[in-house]
Amino acid sequence: MKERFKLLRIPFILAAATIVLIPSYLRIFEDFELATLDLRFNIRPAQAQKSDIAIIEIANDTLEKIGSWPLKRSWYAVMIDILSAYGARMIVFDTLFSEAGPDDEKLIESTKKAGNVYYAFSFDLPKKTKGKIVEVEGIDTSLLPGLKENCRGYGFINVIPDKDGKTRRALLKARYRKKIYPQLALLIAGDYLGTDFNKIDIPLDEESRALINFADRWEDSFKHYSFIDILKSYSLSVGGEKGAVDLGDIKNKVCFIGLTATGTHDLNPIPLQERYPGMGIHVNLLNSIITNNFLRRATRLTNLIILVLFACITGLVTLKTRPLISSIYIVSAIFLLCILAAGLFVFAGIWVDLFYPVVAVFILYLSFTFYKYVSERQKRELIEKELEVARKIQQSFLPTKSPESGALSIAARMSSAKQVGGDLYDFVELEDGKIGIMIGDVSGKGVPAALYMAKAVSIFRLLSQTHLNTKDAVTKLNDALAEESTANLFVTLTYLIYDPNERVLTFSSGGHLPTVLLRKDEDKCRLLEAKEGIPLGLMPSDFNEERLPLSKGDILVLYTDGVTEALSKKGEEFGQDRLTEAAIKNRTLGPQDLLSVINKEVFRFSKSAPQHDDITIIVMEVK
Repeated sequence: MKERFKLLRIPFILAAATIVLIPSYLRIFEDFELATLDLRFNIRPAQAQKSDIAIIEIANDTLEKIGSWPLKRSWYAVMIDILSAYGARMIVFDTLFSEAGPDDEKLIESTKKAGNVYYAFSFDLPKKTKGKIVEVEGIDTSLLPGLKENCRGYGFINVIPDKDGKTRRALLKARYRKKIYPQLALLIAGDYLGTDFNKIDIPLDEESRALINFADRWEDSFKHYSFIDILKSYSLSVGGEKGAVDLGDIKNKVCFIGLTATGTHDLNPIPLQERYPGMGIHVNLLNSIITNNFLRRATRLTNLIILVLFACITGLVTLKTRPLISSIYIVSAIFLLCILAAGLFVFAGIWVDLFYPVVAVFILYLSFTFYKYVSERQKRELIEKELEVARKIQQSFLPTKSPESGALSIAARMSSAKQVGGDLYDFVELEDGKIGIMIGDVSGKGVPAALYMAKAVSIFRLLSQTHLNTKDAVTKLNDALAEESTANLFVTLTYLIYDPNERVLTFSSGGHLPTVLLRKDEDKCRLLEAKEGIPLGLMPSDFNEERLPLSKGDILVLYTDGVTEALSKKGEEFGQDRLTEAAIKNRTLGPQDLLSVINKEVFRFSKSAPQHDDITIIVMEVK
């Protein structure tokens, strides 16, 4: 046996390694990994922010004062003049100027005069981007010719969200008609650093995109100015007064101008917050480049190496130590993975996979634990097979649903105390619209009781079709079980037949618990018992048949002793009185809801005490 286990070890390990490593390399759980990345963004402190960057917001206050969006281009011309006059180093518009307008000449003139204005346009990008420079087929939104000729430079501002809709990455270069165009922030960074943007080394992922290193939440990062406040401050300064903005602060700053008003289209979700202005994407890109503070994702190989390392340690510890030690290890390993991933991101700007390694380590722990105890499982294999066979037999011999009838509304539920149970019930559709309902409980528990239950149900189904009254059916069932029984088992059973034409219930009982009857016009329960009837399968015997007229709205509750004998933690039984009380109190709910309430009452009474017997409940209401 030991040699067999040794031979099984190698293919087991190889299979486990394949199953574990392939999802990591293919990044199958990327959506969950992105969620862990967002968590890392939120736990790290604010990043370094270049003081040379200023944000001029066209926010709600601006739109309230000078008109709705889009603004007249004369306002942009005035802003350029003001910023230029006060020594702004660069003036960047995160706004698309693609269509001609009445004030274009003023804007073009101010742009030409300032000599340091940058504009944006957008490409029609392909769905998938590969290679360091992406090939594009067309321009989605172009820049006005007059602005293009007189500005300092222009770059594209396409924002490509990830699959979950959040923006975490940006495309930096694109080739259109054999010419390479930079992203707006990359273009500005090149001029700011005094170098060709093509010479700036920025880490890219497999889709030619750079991870955006968001410095902080929008309201907590960089210096913000209101568009309207700058205009007002300039107007006041002409008259010798002081405004809300010290325009001297503008000197030598890279000024980004863009829309941030509530409800506008330029607000996107990012890892740090759900509503983040698109202008912030370009601001953070510029900040990362000029501060040389980039984020990098670990390669697939690096992630595989980390995973293999933890996998090997997991296998060694799980196979060589006791269960308590290995369980302590798995908790420690997951904690260490989280600390490692968080530390690398916070202190080194490196994004290593976290979600799948944690899942994989846990799965490996379970797999090696299973392998370690496979010998013990083999010893129990025969018992498990018996239980599985018994469970399938039991399920196949019980009805899958209640019969659909215009005469009765029926709900049934069985809760086994173990994998297999000894309770049984069945529904029989008879001639003239009659409906038979049977419930029973086999003595004993486990596989023998479950098999005996299957036998009883099988014989009952045959006899109920040939013996059309409850007395004969129960009598013949008892004879068959008593004649063939060699296991010293027996079954208590109640069989009822309801005749919807006469609204009469006939029933016979073989030592089973009394049926609860709750009449529509009464506020108490009756207990229905047959005068004669011993448990079935012990010996030949006679059985009695009772007749009872029913009325519309009458309710019948059938149950097994798992209900009344359910124990609380103190050892007290649920009992008959609690059952009838629950039925009376909730009689208006209908069979399905009434059954659920009774079931809940039983389990609420038992609380955390283990269920020691099967619980079966059938509730019927006369329509």
